[in-house]
Amino acid sequence: MPIKESRPSYHAHVETPLGTVLLCTDAACLTGLYFVDQRDCPAPDGTPLPFKPSHGMHRGREIRLLRIRQEANLSLFEDKPAAAASRVRQGQLSSSRARNGVALGALKPLEKDMPAAALDLLRLARSELRDYFSGARREFTVPLRASGSSFQQAVWRALLDIPYGRYVSYGDIARQLGRLASHARAVGTAVGANPVSIIIPCHRVVSGAKAMTGYSGGLARKLALLEIEGMAIA
Repeated sequence: MPIKESRPSYHAHVETPLGTVLLCTDAACLTGLYFVDQRDCPAPDGTPLPFKPSHGMHRGREIRLLRIRQEANLSLFEDKPAAAASRVRQGQLSSSRARNGVALGALKPLEKDMPAAALDLLRLARSELRDYFSGARREFTVPLRASGSSFQQAVWRALLDIPYGRYVSYGDIARQLGRLASHARAVGTAVGANPVSIIIPCHRVVSGAKAMTGYSGGLARKLALLEIEGMAIA
């Protein structure tokens, strides 16, 4: 995800099962996907003022105290880490359809006279989100451009290599990048700055104790995304 020169930005809202998201594009790539109430959501004209989401409860327990489980004896990252980086640079259209009929709201562009290329890309992002929430999609093909430091981009590429239905720790990502486990805090900061939620799957990162800490969209959403992907709660 090399840093590119700035381009005009276009935006749209979409209602999802987890709340309204803001999609951002430069007409060539998707540059942002935010829940509108998370702290770092941009505020183009027409978006509500952001506020910090609550962490929430699950079956009478605080979500931050829960632990996540997955199958044992699985490798942490995919065998071909270059594949995700390639998908970022060269997104492809997909013909898959949602199998369970999960309804997303209509795309609501926030700018008048939006270029056709921007509208097409936002429609693709909405279509793939619908498939994901329906359980019919495990990988996204929409092209991405995420601006950040070289370290942030390295962390975001590592996130793209975490398979669907898996989780890793912040320390795991540090080691994947050739850093010491003590760099977990810096990794956590970069993960928290991820501008493309869900598609760059920062929800698949938990603490070394398997606790669901740190998600700018709120821990209730993090839990919901992990459950969509079939993970169990301990």
